[in-house]
Amino acid sequence: MTLRVALAGAGMVSRHHLLAWSRVPDVELVAIADPDIEAAKQRASQFSIPAVFADPAEMLANATPDALDIATPVDTHGALIELGCSHHLTGILCQKPLASSLDDAREITRRLEGESTRVMIHENWRFRPHFQQINEWLHSESIGRPRQFLLNVFSSGLLPRGDEAPPALVRQPFMAKMPRLIVLELLIHHLDMLQALLGPLSVRSADLARLSDAVMGEDTATIVMAADDVFGTINASLSAEGYPARPQDYLQIIGSGGRIVLNGARLQLFGDTPLKLGVDHDQNYQASYDAAIRHFVDALARGTPFATSPTDHLQILLQVAQIYELGGAE
Repeated sequence: MTLRVALAGAGMVSRHHLLAWSRVPDVELVAIADPDIEAAKQRASQFSIPAVFADPAEMLANATPDALDIATPVDTHGALIELGCSHHLTGILCQKPLASSLDDAREITRRLEGESTRVMIHENWRFRPHFQQINEWLHSESIGRPRQFLLNVFSSGLLPRGDEAPPALVRQPFMAKMPRLIVLELLIHHLDMLQALLGPLSVRSADLARLSDAVMGEDTATIVMAADDVFGTINASLSAEGYPARPQDYLQIIGSGGRIVLNGARLQLFGDTPLKLGVDHDQNYQASYDAAIRHFVDALARGTPFATSPTDHLQILLQVAQIYELGGAE
């Protein structure tokens, strides 16, 4: 049976969504909506989408999709989810975060109770192939029981380039006005990824700072997290001199019988059977969208749970809220 899909949002990220949808069998892209109608028309032309709308409500009423993919600004998510539920859609895939505050996300989740429409949060970092490989190694106990981790995420994206705007703001200009930046926009991915790999973690301490004058929100963070038998530190900055403009992840997980290290284009397993694998980050970026959307479609077809349900996502937003509180940015 073909799943009819409509997309709300024609911004930068929509291209990755549409590429992923185009690669899933038995899916038909039936419509796209965006207030910027010319942007919507451009995406429709690129991906042979037959119907274009400025208003998502009009799109759902006329295109009659089975599923809605929400790739719009965060302050629209709640209303679009409610709209999709009112049309009794089979499923809704909503770009992270569900809401900009924990209270708003809790209210959206509460309203979903008893709804027939199933909702998944599009949190795709955990679906990157290198993190999927790490997950396999952890589940096979290739390094024994995880004991400690270190995650570094550094970029120079908010540092000026002569008279030009910082490259991070050229790519995503909305970040300049975000009162909450590196944790809510970037590290939320890593919090979800670490939970997928290591299980639930609690926030023990957090320090936040703003080093760049080009943004309103924090661009630098150090966070300590722990569970009963594992703990570690996240260090991150978008204003780190000497690093590439795009953030890079360095992850080390130390276990009772070995360790795993992700460092640039190398992923290494140190243990009884050492392995070294190459990592193509550009390829894996799109692959994470492909895998997340395949998971959504498969879970709808089989009636199985989503890996990133709204309830699961609330735990990540709780961590985000705790980090801001501990970091002095309530």
